[in-house]
Amino acid sequence: LDLHEICSDWITESGRQKCQTECSMAECCSLPATNKNSCWEEQAEECATYRAACMALELHSGDESSGGSGSSGALGSKTILYAPPSNLPILCSSAALETPGGFDNCANVCRPSRCCFPDMFDCNLADDRYCEDYQDLCASVAESWRGSGHAVAPSSSTTTSSSGGTTSTSNQNPAIANEVMKKCNAANLNPPSECIEACRQGACCYVSSSYLPIEQIFESYYGAGAKNPMQTAVTCASSVGFCQQYGSCEHLNHMKDVAGWNSDEFNYVVDVSTPCKAEHIAQFGALQCSNVCQPAHCCFSGEYACDDVQLGHLN
Repeated sequence: LDLHEICSDWITESGRQKCQTECSMAECCSLPATNKNSCWEEQAEECATYRAACMALELHSGDESSGGSGSSGALGSKTILYAPPSNLPILCSSAALETPGGFDNCANVCRPSRCCFPDMFDCNLADDRYCEDYQDLCASVAESWRGSGHAVAPSSSTTTSSSGGTTSTSNQNPAIANEVMKKCNAANLNPPSECIEACRQGACCYVSSSYLPIEQIFESYYGAGAKNPMQTAVTCASSVGFCQQYGSCEHLNHMKDVAGWNSDEFNYVVDVSTPCKAEHIAQFGALQCSNVCQPAHCCFSGEYACDDVQLGHLN
């Protein structure tokens, strides 16, 4: 069993059942240390592996759609893909994807089109005639749990649908996740102003009661008044798909100034090691590590290329 593939098919009923069954064996890993049944301290390595693999289940634990095989949101083995609504270009426009509600609306309409790729997901279409009509507009909301939490839409790609035809796409709407990664990758944080601006729309994903470093950075950049989106945003962290567009904003929580005490200049580097330590993942889950590593997902993914996010030097 490849643990990293446990929840890779989260959007289908069979995939969700498999994820729940396998991940239930490591339930003790997500219990607080004060619980007598907790095991993450004694088995940090094993728990880190499971919590990384089971991230989809954890993130959707409060969602009704994380239930059993008849639950809403999960795709059956045989799915019907209807003709796309005439307003799909509006539903999935760049402007719509900038809000949690808009993102969810687009994702819900697009989800059945994932069955156009039965080699990736355990579902098939009764009729695949509409696959190409969905492909381009739905690229930015295509769920994936293969290592990065959420797919990053390619700016251009060549893919094969279940009909066997090869289709070249050119995404009309540059994916928000791509744009955030361009601004927030480790090579573009000195200064971090472009990253801060790119993360503005996703501020609601990071609002907390603990005054995280990203909140401090926003206050320093925007001030403490109404211009600071952290001051007015209501948390939207439960909007998993929307927030994964802004996953690379996690860099702002893990920057270290290595310029030295005698320097008047900042020299920021990203501390990847802390959120990705086995002990940290075992205790807090894998989301922070996944977000910090999101730009480098292109090194391992077949879903998009590093050149799509201006990180071709990582190849």
